[in-house]
Amino acid sequence: MVETAAHLVDEVFPKVPVRQWVLSLPKRLRYFLAHDADLLIGVLRIFLSYMEKALHTCCPAAPEQARPGAVTFVHRFGSALNGNIHFHCYVIDGVFSAGEGALRFDQAIISREAIAKVQAEVRQRVLRLFKRRALLSPEDVDTMRQWRHEGGFPLNADVTVSAWDRAGLERLFRYCARPIFASKRLQWIE
Repeated sequence: MVETAAHLVDEVFPKVPVRQWVLSLPKRLRYFLAHDADLLIGVLRIFLSYMEKALHTCCPAAPEQARPGAVTFVHRFGSALNGNIHFHCYVIDGVFSAGEGALRFDQAIISREAIAKVQAEVRQRVLRLFKRRALLSPEDVDTMRQWRHEGGFPLNADVTVSAWDRAGLERLFRYCARPIFASKRLQWIE
């Protein structure tokens, strides 16, 4: 946990702002995702593609070929050791492009509306994927589209770390690189 966090801060992430994007998935889909790595990767790719699209939209001066940078931790359990597949994506809050002899960085100004749009698009695309693979019936997909409260796909992108706050970034990485449970929280019951 400590080594992973230190490596990401010292060797991987440049000194630019970083935003944590956390996407949870409906309980109804978690069984399939826990047992099918290709499906899990497919859902993550959908999420990352819409996140990248949002970053481009929020960086209108950036060149079209600009790309973001990100690291994702896939968490498979909740704090009660319950099965809870969700993604913690640490995304550089902007995009990079090659300039004349230098790397150019365009910082994103991400609005709540942009985050809500990512959530809605991911939800639609993931439900379509499950329907196409016949993991959910068309009726189940229609029912899930009617769900309130983000339809079981809550997305939080409120946590940001400033470019200068390397200690804060390392704490955030430690949090995500931690094991699924802390031995201090375990107790033996006779």
